[in-house]
Amino acid sequence: MSDDIDGGGLGLTGAVSMALGGMIGGGIYAVLGVVVKVSGALAWLSFVLAGIVAMCAGYSYIKLN
Repeated sequence: MSDDIDGGGLGLTGAVSMALGGMIGGGIYAVLGVVVKVSGALAWLSFVLAGIVAMCAGYSYIKLN
């Protein structure tokens, strides 16, 4: 069996996508642990509020364009 990979490869776009996905995915789990530790049973509320803030930011961006 050869160690060479023929005909395929990971391009710049694929490598950047994998790196970005890994950072975002790891960040979600890291932040989730901190949020649950700080807020306890109301952790869901912090994510709801963050979602509302994100929706407001998205709406603002849409209106500016």
